[in-house]
Amino acid sequence: MILKIFKGYERFEDHYPTEAVKYALANKEEAIPELLEILEHTLCDVENLSKEERYLVHFPAIYILAYFRETRSYKSIIKIASLPDDQIFCLLGDAVTDDFKNILASVCDGNIEPIKRIIENSSLDEYVRTEALESLLILLNHGVVSREQLVFYFKELFNGKLEVDYSCVWDTLPRCCSLIHPAGLKGDIEKAVADGKVMEIIADLNLMNRQLKRSVKEVLDELKEDEDYSFISEEDVYSLEEWVGRISCNEEDGDEYPFEDYKIEYEEMWGSVDEYEDEYEYDDTEEWETEAEFFDQEDWEGLVEYRRRKAEKYPDEPDCQWSLGEAYVLNKEYEKAINFLDGLHKKYPDDPNIQHSLLDALFAIGKDETAVKWIIRPNILRLDKDTLDYCYNFLQTKRKPRTVHELHLQLYSEGYPAFDDHQLMNFLLSDNRFTVTG
Repeated sequence: MILKIFKGYERFEDHYPTEAVKYALANKEEAIPELLEILEHTLCDVENLSKEERYLVHFPAIYILAYFRETRSYKSIIKIASLPDDQIFCLLGDAVTDDFKNILASVCDGNIEPIKRIIENSSLDEYVRTEALESLLILLNHGVVSREQLVFYFKELFNGKLEVDYSCVWDTLPRCCSLIHPAGLKGDIEKAVADGKVMEIIADLNLMNRQLKRSVKEVLDELKEDEDYSFISEEDVYSLEEWVGRISCNEEDGDEYPFEDYKIEYEEMWGSVDEYEDEYEYDDTEEWETEAEFFDQEDWEGLVEYRRRKAEKYPDEPDCQWSLGEAYVLNKEYEKAINFLDGLHKKYPDDPNIQHSLLDALFAIGKDETAVKWIIRPNILRLDKDTLDYCYNFLQTKRKPRTVHELHLQLYSEGYPAFDDHQLMNFLLSDNRFTVTG
C-alpha cells in the first residue's frame, strides 16, 4: 500500500493524523483513490490487520468515504459487514453499534439488496444485522427508498424472511416499524409479541399506539430530525480523534467478542431465549385477545384472567407462572402478588423475573426487600455512589449520548433499581461528571 496523504500513518497510536484528515476533506478528488486503496488493503489482509492495535488508518478512510457518499466503497463496506464476529469488532470497535448504520447508508448506491442479505443472514453478527436494518431508515430519510417499500419489506421479515430463533434483529424490527409509522404493520408486531418472537417491553406497544394516533407525515418528519438516522457528517469524521486508538482486542483484556456480554445480560434479565420457542400452544377456538391488546387497553383484570388460564394450563412452566404474578402487580393486587410470587421464589429462587416482580409489589405498598425471606437474595440498586460510578463507566464506553430510560434499563443487568427514570435523572444531575440534556 503506497500512501501520500496518510504517508507515515499506516500505523499510529498517540499521534492521530489530524492534518491528513483535514487535507483529505479539503481535497476530495485527490483523496478518494487513496482512501479506497486503504479500504481494499484492509480487506485483503483483514485476519491479521484486525488484530494489530496500531493499524487504525482504515477508520479515517471509512468515515471520510462515507462523508463523501462514495458509492465505490459500498461493496467493501458490505464485505466488512460479512466478516466473522471477532474480526469486525476488532476492526471497528464501538463503531459497529454506534455508526455502522450511518456508514452503510452513506455509501449505498441505491441498491438495497446487499443490505437485505445482511439483515436476513442469521450466520452474521446480530448487531451488524441490526445496524443494517436501521440503515434503511436513514435511506428513507434521504429519499433513497420509500415508506411503502419498507412496509412491504418489514412484512416479509415478520412473515418468514427472519429466522425463527431469537436475535437482536427481532427486538429492533418493531421499533423500526413504529419510527416509520406502524400503519399496515400493527398486526405483524402484535403477532410477533404473541408468538414470543419479541418481548412486550422491547416491542414497546405503547410507542406503536402513540404513533398510530399521529399522521404519517408527522411521524416521518420527526424521523428526519433524528440525528441518529442521518448520513455520516464532517463532525463524525473529526470526532474520530477523540476515541480511535482506544480499542483493544488483547485476550487478556476480556472477551474476544465484547458484545457477547449483552446477550448474557439479556438472558440474565429475561431468561434464555430458548424459553420462548413455541412452548405455549393456545387453542385456536379460545376467544381471548392477545396480551398486546390487554396492554394496549390497560385491561389488567382481563390480563390477569388470561394469564391465569395460561398458568393453569402450564403449571410447570416458570415463565407462565411468573407472568401471572406480574399481572397481579399490574392490576394493583399487591398482597395477592406478594403471596403468589413469594411461593414461586421458593420454587425458582434464582429466577430474576420472579425476584423483580416481587420487589415491584413490595415497594408499591411501602415495604422493602426485608419483608420476605429470600432463598437467593436479589441485588438491590440504590441511588448511591456505586450506581453513579456504574453509570459513568458505562457511558464512558459510548461515543453517543444515551437516554435516561436506556440507562435505567441497563441497570437491570446489575440488579433491581429501587428508583424510577425521573429519580435517576435527578440523581445524575447531582454529579458534575454527567450532562443531562433535553
